[in-house]
Amino acid sequence: MTGNHRGFRWAAIFGLLLSIGVGVIAYNAGLSHGLAQVATTQPPAAPAPYPYAYGWHPFWGFGFGFPLVPVLMFFLLGDVAASFRPEAARRRVMLSVRAAGDLPLVDIDPVRIREVVSNLLTNALRYAPDEGSVAIDARLDTAATIAVAVSDDGPGIAAADLPHVFDRFYKGRASSGSGLGLAIAHNLVTAPGGTISVRSAPGQGATITFTLPEA
Repeated sequence: MTGNHRGFRWAAIFGLLLSIGVGVIAYNAGLSHGLAQVATTQPPAAPAPYPYAYGWHPFWGFGFGFPLVPVLMFFLLGDVAASFRPEAARRRVMLSVRAAGDLPLVDIDPVRIREVVSNLLTNALRYAPDEGSVAIDARLDTAATIAVAVSDDGPGIAAADLPHVFDRFYKGRASSGSGLGLAIAHNLVTAPGGTISVRSAPGQGATITFTLPEA
């Protein structure tokens, strides 16, 4: 390879990395703005001590897959909830996030866990009545596990349907979805060793809880 070609290659790589860096800065600025509307029980005591606290990784997009990185769930949950606020406001549904800012880091693939939370919120908003409520709660479940629960005050799930809610394409009699959202959430949570469960009764809403190992 000639010197000119080698120089051009490194210039192209540098330009690509620079553009990614600018994009990340812009994204984090938008994230900070979105979090201003998130209701929390306790704000973060201090900035995240890890350079990829929100989960962005410099190797993403370069053929290295999606690695597990330490993430503060306080920020990830707030960011996902912010994207659902317009729909919640349109239907006057109270959407709340209760997550202590001092929750420990968790080792996750943030892209996949964002998809899990989005699927659960989509499901909860589908069944919550107008002027109802949907809540996300994150807590330290054990010394090494964080539990995230998404609940709604909708009609609830029939007892006969409960054992099948995570089955692919299963739809209860009152279901209006595709039958895939909860099945996908189940696979994404359990693949790296997490757990997911549902608690519900007719007329009492539903709560879906998943756990993640602490970093």
